[in-house]
Amino acid sequence: MNIQFWRTFEGKNFNSKYKLVKLLGFGTYGGVFLADEVIGDTFMRQVALKVILIDEARRVDQIRELQIATTFNHSHLLRCFTSELGKPNAMDCLGLVMECANESLDKRLEKGTLSADAVREIVIGWAGALQSLQSMSPAVVHRDLKPANVLRVGNVWKIADFGVARLVGGKTASNTIHVAGSPTYMPPDAYMGQISPAFDMWSLGVMIVEMLTGQLPFTGNTVQELQVAVQSREPQISNRLPAPFDTIIRGCLIKDRKQRWTARQVLDALSSRGSEIFGTPFTPSPAQAISQPRVQSRDLVLTLPKNQKLELVEIPSGRLVMEGGHEIRLNGFRMGKYPITQGQYEAVMGSNPSGFKGNDRCPVENVSWNDVVEFCQKVSQQTGQQVRLPSETEWEYACRAGTTTRYYFGDNENDLDRYGWYDDNSGSKTHPVGEKQPNGWGLYDMHGNVWEWGADVWTENVSEIPKNGSPFSGGDSSRRILRGGSWGNDADLCRSAYRYGPYADYRYDLIGFRVVVVSFP
Repeated sequence: MNIQFWRTFEGKNFNSKYKLVKLLGFGTYGGVFLADEVIGDTFMRQVALKVILIDEARRVDQIRELQIATTFNHSHLLRCFTSELGKPNAMDCLGLVMECANESLDKRLEKGTLSADAVREIVIGWAGALQSLQSMSPAVVHRDLKPANVLRVGNVWKIADFGVARLVGGKTASNTIHVAGSPTYMPPDAYMGQISPAFDMWSLGVMIVEMLTGQLPFTGNTVQELQVAVQSREPQISNRLPAPFDTIIRGCLIKDRKQRWTARQVLDALSSRGSEIFGTPFTPSPAQAISQPRVQSRDLVLTLPKNQKLELVEIPSGRLVMEGGHEIRLNGFRMGKYPITQGQYEAVMGSNPSGFKGNDRCPVENVSWNDVVEFCQKVSQQTGQQVRLPSETEWEYACRAGTTTRYYFGDNENDLDRYGWYDDNSGSKTHPVGEKQPNGWGLYDMHGNVWEWGADVWTENVSEIPKNGSPFSGGDSSRRILRGGSWGNDADLCRSAYRYGPYADYRYDLIGFRVVVVSFP
């Protein structure tokens, strides 16, 4: 089908709920349209709608694409809301309703290469997404990873288009007589009809080379020449690649699929060691909080430059019981009612590093641990108060506000919509602070919106955390604690007890912070 064919669908109703407004792109298996979602006479939102002509010979595969795509819940996989049936132009079609994207990676690369820092953030996200796919049972193999199938939503590059995806049994390979995918990004094993999670890792390696150098590691004038190069030659990379990408690419482009790197190995290399990386799951710490009732309020408002107001809420003394019965006794303190906003950060620091600009009331993000420590130091100098990051136990204790449930509002994650911005309701972006319901001590956005830095050095063993509420300071100080989840994470990662330990120099549009002030006598 050519572009003229798909443009005849513009302006048509897909079904009673969706109107196809504009063709965004098309491929072998369907066309993608900007579409208006309308209920009755009420416009609801704009979405992207993939229109798939029903092919009886491929119907099972077409239905499988819809099933696979609507199952995922990862911040670096394009969100697919639902599947539909429609009859535009009197043709029986399947529809996949997706979030709208800003541009594709192939269009971005037409403007030039990406910086090493940008590629690092992108690859961390993709590797986390691939690890999520590879850990499913059965595992999901995309089979067509390429820049045209990577879309930018806000500031996040997301993997899209699972039209030729296959389900396979874990690390084993399935066999097929149908070679699918784009030859430029296909591994040697694909030409032998083998499908395994290693397929996508090869494609990832090719894309890393392309993003950093603007060139491809294997070329040929014909598909046959390209196949020979992929199967028998070493990758040709003209520019010296920065570490650790040189090592990662060699690992991803190993011709033996059984020796090829996994997504986990890519994440480990980007963290300089085998450590938990942002966006990948690890064991949470179930905990209880036991506190005194809230005392009479002695809340505090600090005035920052440009008349920005920093509101802090009084948190009473009490105790927190963590995993394994590890009990913490805490003195009272004041904690920021909201995460630090872009307006507050810019007033103090003179710049706004956030990816989601346009509203000073949105939380600042893209800040490292060192950035926020500098912010605290400057505010302390300007106000005469001891402003600092909360310890990990101060944060969890304040979040729980006397509760012992998974969230400060209870155990049912379906109720999170009323209390926090997360993957299911955020629209893949931050939101102004204070729009959701607070906890029992008047703190907002403790679940979701942005992750929040804490003062502690990361430790996997919570029994090492000091029992007096002060930060843990042993171990490797290059890693620090994050709490609270974000707009890009599922509900489980937004729980009161969930913990992350990325490197202190890590910046991402999911990460912000809030501050505390020690209580007066």
